[in-house]
Amino acid sequence: MLVVMAVQPAAPAHAQPVTVDCEAIYDRPGHGETFYESNPTYVDRRGAFAWASASPRDVGMDETILNRGMDDLLSVPMAFSVLVVRDGKLVAERYNDNSAADHANNVHSASKSILSALVGIAIREGYIKSVDQKVAEFLPAYFDDGNADKAQITIAHLLTMSAGLAWREDLTEFAIQTEEDWVAAIMGRALMDTPGSAFHYSTGLTHVLSAVLSAATGMSTCDFAHRYLFAPLDITAEHWGRDPQGVYSGGYNLYLTPREMAAFGQLYLQGGLWKGEQVVLSGWVAESWQPHQTEDEDYSYGYLWWLRAFGGHQVAFAWGWGGQMIFVVRDLDIVVVVTSDSGGDASALEGRNSARRAMAFLRDGVIAAVE
Repeated sequence: MLVVMAVQPAAPAHAQPVTVDCEAIYDRPGHGETFYESNPTYVDRRGAFAWASASPRDVGMDETILNRGMDDLLSVPMAFSVLVVRDGKLVAERYNDNSAADHANNVHSASKSILSALVGIAIREGYIKSVDQKVAEFLPAYFDDGNADKAQITIAHLLTMSAGLAWREDLTEFAIQTEEDWVAAIMGRALMDTPGSAFHYSTGLTHVLSAVLSAATGMSTCDFAHRYLFAPLDITAEHWGRDPQGVYSGGYNLYLTPREMAAFGQLYLQGGLWKGEQVVLSGWVAESWQPHQTEDEDYSYGYLWWLRAFGGHQVAFAWGWGGQMIFVVRDLDIVVVVTSDSGGDASALEGRNSARRAMAFLRDGVIAAVE
């Protein structure tokens, strides 16, 4: 069972009134007890998120190049949506016939970047002292095997995918889902590397991070997110999965609309500031976009954000399976969101192709439209 530690006072200064029923968010048709869900589409109960708009021409973008890029991106059946925000204005937005502005889909691992924001907020609010705190301080029941090396795993190791636990992404999850306690099963994996020594992508680590957040704050990850992050942005998740122990999915099974994804990207582009409120500390945004780990010569990894140069510009991006993308090009004041179908007959190959098409669109359809 999840062990909840003592926490700070329940209503710090930045807390927002909780008006969202996370039990209702969880308990919706389409959820199940498997690690990854079947990815249905939900309709936003409150309608489409409101964005101020402008034409591409108004913000210095070549409309012909941008439109050509969107035509190409949406030419495949798997494509759901593409949105471009510049100077804080929605300048381009298109949906295929099988999607719409008020459709919420599983953003998959793009939600890892949202989880990163929640950790930064928890540190600001005093629930967590720093990223150097040991995971064992929050989840002691999972560290009673006397493994001294495993006890050295910190929150930073979870944020940077460097905890060292054995994991094969898109395979190990199916073994984990057969266990009663998923966090215990993940932490029970053997150490393949010394914590902090190597990058190894693992959704298991972010699920543990969700358990840490709940233990630290005394509230579910869903409740904490809606109180401190989603409420200021006027966002509500349409569904959020959880495990048999009640831990909300950390870095997967979170359902948002494309416009809500764009709002989160815009929040980070603005250094964590939203309508005059510092929702996420600017220092946390900056630290999250530092290359703490390197996957290869192209990709680096921050605090649950991918980092790469596109068209000569440094880009931070949230990357979800099947092509769920939030790109933030800070020096051009641009946020791009691309979503794709990840349910039904969606294949792993098509999912990878969707991400590649999104990256090509960013470079050849968006950045090129500015330059």
